[in-house]
Amino acid sequence: VIPMASISNQTTASDPAPQVIARLPGYKFDMGHQETDRVVDEIEQICKTIRQSAGKEAWMPAESACTMLCNDLGYEDQAEFEDALKGSFTDFLQALPHIETKLQDDGSFAQGKLVFRLKPYPPVEERKMFIKTFKLTKREDLWRICHKAPCAVVEIPDIEFEIGADSKRKIDSIYNHIASAVYNLSMHVSMMGEGISSDQRERICETIESLNALLDVEKPWTFMLHDRTGLSEIR
Repeated sequence: VIPMASISNQTTASDPAPQVIARLPGYKFDMGHQETDRVVDEIEQICKTIRQSAGKEAWMPAESACTMLCNDLGYEDQAEFEDALKGSFTDFLQALPHIETKLQDDGSFAQGKLVFRLKPYPPVEERKMFIKTFKLTKREDLWRICHKAPCAVVEIPDIEFEIGADSKRKIDSIYNHIASAVYNLSMHVSMMGEGISSDQRERICETIESLNALLDVEKPWTFMLHDRTGLSEIR
């Protein structure tokens, strides 16, 4: 096993800021917007459902998926949905690098229509394990985009905190990754109520306070991304 540290690469806050905020290589749409992230998550869930029910070679018609997404996400119609995406759903699908599309050619009811499915992960031998390290020195750095792969782990060594792998891809700003952690911890304390000791509650609240302090960037701090698949990115 190759130590991850020996193959890590580093991104620093001194790098020129991307000309278009909230875009990752291969992503043509604003991936730092929470609604966009929600749409990507729903698309992945549709793909996984189709794969489980019809096999890994199955394709999903884009037209049917668009209708499902409008209903599930509360949009009145496709026009309102595409207005939120700031582009057509077809273009959105074709802009996602982890989704493959084609015009169906199997003679089925979807013949000639756009269909899609999740791209398979690259073979293990082709994956590049790494630790990406990003040093935040100013508030603008909070809007850099982090693509956290399903098995990736975020580490913030300054406060000895980790955001673990949760089997879901997450594409969002660093700010929103931290804000989500604050929300999840706050909800945990609220839901557990008297089920946790006062000492545990105090330590969790201290962690929440530390995470909120990071969002002020009063002093530099480090955001580390551990990924054994090589699929994650910070931009």
